[in-house]
Amino acid sequence: MYICDYNAIIDKFVDILQAANTTTAAFDISAGLTKRAQTIARTDLSIVPEFKANYPLVNVRLIDRREYPGAITGSNFNREIFLDMKIQTIYDDFAAADENNWKLLSNVEANLRYSKDLWNYEVGGFKVLSVLPKETTFKTKFGGDDSTFSMSGEIQVELKGLLKSI
Repeated sequence: MYICDYNAIIDKFVDILQAANTTTAAFDISAGLTKRAQTIARTDLSIVPEFKANYPLVNVRLIDRREYPGAITGSNFNREIFLDMKIQTIYDDFAAADENNWKLLSNVEANLRYSKDLWNYEVGGFKVLSVLPKETTFKTKFGGDDSTFSMSGEIQVELKGLLKSI
């Protein structure tokens, strides 16, 4: 039987990004911003929008899963899984929303590429082997927000891993 605990996977990913939102982190998510990231969450912003007081915001959503059974043999992990995630950022600043949001996206990407904590962890029956930022999209305004000063972006991320047989 193969069970992939999506909540545990996303929670662990969010926990690692929250730990990277400190000045002592190897790749501080808020480095170079005029205001530190206030919220790192896992909500569906199209259903439950965040309050502007919680900006700058980093949000993680699971959007797709692909499975290749039998691709791996000789261990408890014998199903190759690809999870596609979307990481959204929102920055609201009258003076420099563009520059700050671009920096926030760059800092998140640096964590995705270089953080040892995001690579090679096991949670929820899923062992992460790689984290690949596939595409970054820059948006001029976050949909649904009444502020003309908010900027947002999205990073499409692929987690490659192995699913454990239980």
